[in-house]
Amino acid sequence: RVECAITLATSGKWPDDLEAIARLTTALYLRLAAVLNETAGSVVHAKAAQDHCLVLCHGFAFRLRVWNEKEAKLMRALGLKKDATALEQNLFARPQHASSIMALAHKFPSLQETVRLCKRWVHAHLLSRILLDEAIELLVAHCYTSPLPFSPPVTPLAGLTRFLRLLCTFDWESSALVVDLTFDSNPITDELYRQCQELADAARTPGSTKSGGSTGISPPLCLCTHTDKAGTTWTRDTPAGPPWKRGLALARRALALLEAGSPLAAEKKVRAVMKRQLSDFDALIWLHSGPELPRACPTLAATDFKNMLQQNRAALLVGLCPVRDFVSELRRRFGRYALFWADELKGDCVAVLWKPAEAREHALSVQRAGGTFPLALAGAEGASRGAVIPDVVSMLRGFREARG
Repeated sequence: RVECAITLATSGKWPDDLEAIARLTTALYLRLAAVLNETAGSVVHAKAAQDHCLVLCHGFAFRLRVWNEKEAKLMRALGLKKDATALEQNLFARPQHASSIMALAHKFPSLQETVRLCKRWVHAHLLSRILLDEAIELLVAHCYTSPLPFSPPVTPLAGLTRFLRLLCTFDWESSALVVDLTFDSNPITDELYRQCQELADAARTPGSTKSGGSTGISPPLCLCTHTDKAGTTWTRDTPAGPPWKRGLALARRALALLEAGSPLAAEKKVRAVMKRQLSDFDALIWLHSGPELPRACPTLAATDFKNMLQQNRAALLVGLCPVRDFVSELRRRFGRYALFWADELKGDCVAVLWKPAEAREHALSVQRAGGTFPLALAGAEGASRGAVIPDVVSMLRGFREARG
């Protein structure tokens, strides 16, 4: 699914009520779908929804949404800062970011393949959603726009090596990485660099979050640009500390393999770097993926008959990501006791790592009663009255039930 943002000319005719804006936007989607079906119905199938317009064309699915700056301002005025931030990120910051990366891709021919290779490395090691795709693109872009003491990478393998070296050598704990996306037309000055570092340090203050909250710990990774001087757009909530440390350890291992004087061909080196390390986890959940998915769930198998075209379009699940939804459900139900890691691209495995702090015995309480087992029933000698431990067996059973 390709996300698209429609920007309209600024107008004072937009209403001052969020519900009225939503209804007017829905009317625009209905009209847009009708026009597309009338003018290009043979190659385009458009369907309007309450908050978007879905367009199917030549095997691609485009989700069109209208960006209205006034809507975000009204949300902030009403105290809906989280919703306003999400709206600005999806419909304003993300298209702006995509435009900047595309401009760099025209200047550096190997950048696109390097981005795909680096994303595959991140997902292959079960770091999906721990490091956002936009953050990966910014890290790769920095390897091209600020390559010193080297020259910009020429091949995707060289780009992957620079990406891993950046992860391993940069001081993430004490500094923010300033990515110069406009290095040729409007390069970052020393004053702007200091300003980015000051704003990033203020956002990373212990005991405060980048989103402005008063609790929590900011992620160790902070990426700043011309338009995001505080580094809060793509590294506000991720990555968390333990997954980030594991990612750095994997990067060091992969970098040593790529830089070793091995006679292996480039393809074999890439395959070796992409090989998963599953011995560090406590449990693994294997899922159906790829060609196995239609056999496991026949309703997802598509047919090519013309008389079934409309039925297939109506039943098409655009944007469906079973692994992402499954991991979200696991984190919602069992996130107190375990960390969950997944590969959303291949979609075949979810790894589980128990949290050591929650594995110890603790006193029974109403808030922490779910997923626990009385320690006295486990046969432990000298167990205090009312002490409980995590019920691992029932949680493993719950993993299977959540999988469906």
